[in-house]
Amino acid sequence: FELLVDSRIAPDDALPDTGLPLATERAISSIFIPGEAYGTRCSTVLLVADDGTLHFEERSWPGLDRVGHTLVIRP
Repeated sequence: FELLVDSRIAPDDALPDTGLPLATERAISSIFIPGEAYGTRCSTVLLVADDGTLHFEERSWPGLDRVGHTLVIRP
């Protein structure tokens, strides 16, 4: 989950041109978007082993906290 909580903002030259204001593009450019009204609410990792076994793990992020709740489903 370390990668999925990366809140680094992308440089301006890497931002898409979607018609949104530049400040908004910056605010939503990170992998993890902190925010009360809009932001990352859960992150999911799904791993598939060579034998077809699945490992599903999901972490929810209430509000601005990076202290999440984790759900793990194992075979």
